[in-house]
Amino acid sequence: MDTVAALNGLVSEAVDLVVHTERGPDGPRVGSILAVEDLTAGAEAVQFTTTEVFTRDRVDAPLRTTGLRPVRVIGRLGRAGVEVGDLLAGGPGA
Repeated sequence: MDTVAALNGLVSEAVDLVVHTERGPDGPRVGSILAVEDLTAGAEAVQFTTTEVFTRDRVDAPLRTTGLRPVRVIGRLGRAGVEVGDLLAGGPGA
């Protein structure tokens, strides 16, 4: 297995969500939240897929859902007792 493919495999298995922060006028803010998906082409893949789950249109705009529901993250959060539907709808615990 190629070294890059091996490292990408480790990262895609170890990281479920990436929270991107930006500096705004009032300090750091979450700019977007990405879900890391499984490798796109199996164990030999040199890249993995990310799905943007939450985003902001501007630094001063509210964080909003993209409406995308990444399967792997939904399963892992569900096993941890987190209702993804509530997060996406901005409901309890969001």
